[in-house]
Amino acid sequence: MKSSPIKWLPCEYVFSNILYLTSHSPYRAPELLYGAREYSVGIDMWSNGCIMAELMKKIIFLPGMDDLDQLAKIFYTFGTPTEAEWPKMRSLNKYKKFLKHPGVELQRELPGFSTAAYEIMGLMMKINPNDRMNAASALQHPWFNSNEYPILPLEELPFDELKKN
Repeated sequence: MKSSPIKWLPCEYVFSNILYLTSHSPYRAPELLYGAREYSVGIDMWSNGCIMAELMKKIIFLPGMDDLDQLAKIFYTFGTPTEAEWPKMRSLNKYKKFLKHPGVELQRELPGFSTAAYEIMGLMMKINPNDRMNAASALQHPWFNSNEYPILPLEELPFDELKKN
């Protein structure tokens, strides 16, 4: 009987690597990066905002090398939350304090998109999960029903800014 060319791996190895790959996604919400164990609609809304930004920018939005790097990029872009802005943040089991950063305008990170696009992404990607819009509100947002193009007309695009990204 011939031996099989397939190399079998222990289940623990396979599952731990699958868990690693799926848990290190650039679409993970800040509360997951801080170790939250409760699921909420806000997690999906954060991911939707990341995917929307990625589709518009044509590259992964806020890619981190690990959880802390991911949080640093999120806080650089959206601002480091205070306890008043996100009261439950310190109670999360992986909480780490970050240097205070005011954040940048989405228009700087994602130049050339419509006002409604910036607004809906900002509402989906609030740092505090309780402040994020839900799916029903997102579907009612003017971005889905506007005649605005998702990006500015060609003659209004900031090509110099786009080349920097």
